[in-house]
Amino acid sequence: MLEIKDINVSFFSKDVLKNVSLSFEEGKIHALFGENGAGKSTLAKVLCGDLVPSSGEIFINNKKVVFTEPKDAIKNGICCVHQRPLLADSVSIKENILLGAPKVSNETIQNQLKEFIPEKNYNSLVKNLSGAQRFFVSLCCALLKNPKYLILDEPTILLDQEQRGLLFTKLKNLTKNGITIIIITHIGKDIIEYTDTTTFINDGVITKQFVESKTLQNISDFSVSINHTNNTNNHNFYIEYKNITYRPINKPSIFDVSFLAKSNEITLIKGLKESGLETLEDAITGMSTTTFSGTIKITNNENDFLIKNNKTKISAEMLRNNEYNFAIIPSNKTFRASNPNLTVLQLVCCYKLNEKQKDLIEYTKHIIKKAHINTTYNQKAKTLSGGMLQRLILERELDTNPKVLILCESLQGLDKQSSLNFCNRILNHVSNGNIAIALHNSEFPENICNAVYTLNNGYCTKDK
Repeated sequence: MLEIKDINVSFFSKDVLKNVSLSFEEGKIHALFGENGAGKSTLAKVLCGDLVPSSGEIFINNKKVVFTEPKDAIKNGICCVHQRPLLADSVSIKENILLGAPKVSNETIQNQLKEFIPEKNYNSLVKNLSGAQRFFVSLCCALLKNPKYLILDEPTILLDQEQRGLLFTKLKNLTKNGITIIIITHIGKDIIEYTDTTTFINDGVITKQFVESKTLQNISDFSVSINHTNNTNNHNFYIEYKNITYRPINKPSIFDVSFLAKSNEITLIKGLKESGLETLEDAITGMSTTTFSGTIKITNNENDFLIKNNKTKISAEMLRNNEYNFAIIPSNKTFRASNPNLTVLQLVCCYKLNEKQKDLIEYTKHIIKKAHINTTYNQKAKTLSGGMLQRLILERELDTNPKVLILCESLQGLDKQSSLNFCNRILNHVSNGNIAIALHNSEFPENICNAVYTLNNGYCTKDK
């Protein structure tokens, strides 16, 4: 049995965990449930040796253990797959695995990968993987260390429904072999459907415990109760994407994708990554490395502004620095919108290059307050939960007063209340004559969208 007693963690005089005591019975899937910033990820870091608690003790089979770094936890059979897996992008899947498990054979690596991502060879470069594939590679890295205790921090936020089912089927099989699994999550349906026990955490304190997750009631996932009516305001401002075709080497292709996004509206393009959603993101955000065909044109009061023709390339910098001031929230928040080693100040002030330090500090405090998160300007981005990082990035982007807002998997990592607040912020933004384009493979509330398109096998069709 893995047990923790009276664990306390404080950051910069902020109490993140307060006298947390828990035990995890062998061979079960245990859920730790709570909203963004509740302390779930901090507890995971304590258990896997990433963070030394201010006070408290950890026991394995009634024997006290001390973790000062991750390898101490690994020696005791504890492995963790973090919410934002950190892999070496420039090397292969195989090389990433061998960094953590150097004695594993090629055959063992290949067999383990086939369990989760059979479409990928172990010599594929990590930089070419989707977010879901990166998660499964990190999971394989952990499993090849033969853990007794496996901790998964928000494991399903990058997965579609089919991938979720695959994951939990495999995890249930692992528990039959005596492995103890701890799931950190804010997704209620995952808890009720797949886990054995549930512990609620709120503001760093254990509030409720259930020895049988299936007896839980009233854990609802996010849904927007806003009855958004179509805005009939002037639509002389719109952006048209026409015949976008892109055939990248390592991602699904898209063909003749066309859609229209109007002011005062949210336009949703939904689909799976396997259908080309990430490819479309790369194209319309200017983050692709090669030229794609098609045109992107803005019309404003009958004046046309051609962003891209069939031969030219676009960049994120070009989109941000024109008169329409695009703002982009990419699906990869960790590296495309931030970096784990940046401070919160550096993350927030990345567009403010020539201001005095004292002004940057005050500005960062202002954005932190607007995002409703409990952090300080000099903390590292890697100390933030996924939801906290998401909210901070949103406020940073909205503060640039963009006329066009591109949102890619923008509800990832957000709990129910944060998702509702997020949607209200976007609705308020577009009501001022702006455009919002949402690309989502996970659930996004269609009732607040004025136009909905589906991307399937690289082709785009309009639903409404």
